[in-house]
Amino acid sequence: MNAYGFKETDIGTIPLEWEVARLGSENVAKTSSGGTPNRSVNEYYGGHIPWVKSGELEDTTIYDTEEKLTESGLQNSNAHRLPAGTLLMAMYGATVGRTGILGLDACTNQAVCAIVPQGESFIPPYLQYYLIHYRPQLLNERYGGAQPNISQTIVKNLQVPLPPLPEQKKIATILSKIQQAIEVQEEIIERTKELKKALMAKLFTEGLYGEELKETEIGLMPKSWEVIELRRVVTRKVTDGTHVTPT
Repeated sequence: MNAYGFKETDIGTIPLEWEVARLGSENVAKTSSGGTPNRSVNEYYGGHIPWVKSGELEDTTIYDTEEKLTESGLQNSNAHRLPAGTLLMAMYGATVGRTGILGLDACTNQAVCAIVPQGESFIPPYLQYYLIHYRPQLLNERYGGAQPNISQTIVKNLQVPLPPLPEQKKIATILSKIQQAIEVQEEIIERTKELKKALMAKLFTEGLYGEELKETEIGLMPKSWEVIELRRVVTRKVTDGTHVTPT
């Protein structure tokens, strides 16, 4: 503890009002995993119960799922219903460490860890952002082969900072607005790339002045354009380190 309103903890320096708790503590969160009904029984699939697989976790809110289970499929597996607002984390496969928040009641497969707050310990959006922030360190604790996994034990033993709930909400709101701004920028960048691609195709085919086009060995182009070999207009040898243009 020091005079500046911060204290040293097992996870570093945090504000005095914050707590550090083991995620799997009885008063913090309850964790569980789901299950997969027998794939050979068609009657277990195609129902109305949303079923989340680890590959569907993209650090966003989940409002629909690729597959749905029937009541029979739910009863004949380790899957169980989870309420909307439940925080999820992928434990296996290529998306290990990715998160999601349920936007509807659903169940999951065994590769997904569900994290349900106990009492008023945390709000899921706050903890989701913290887990995204902590993901590089979390992945260092993976085990296994080509696609290492994390276990529920690792998740339960994770030490997390817990500010008062009003501060958690403010932190989550700020980070959410930043994420929205990032997504808008990414969409603008993608649209700009598509525009550039379309303009290049048009300009290198039709030119600037609406000329009549002609067929050439490399496709349509304006009648006033020519097609020539590159070496006819290059005044020095061009090399990529291995190949050299002939003289």
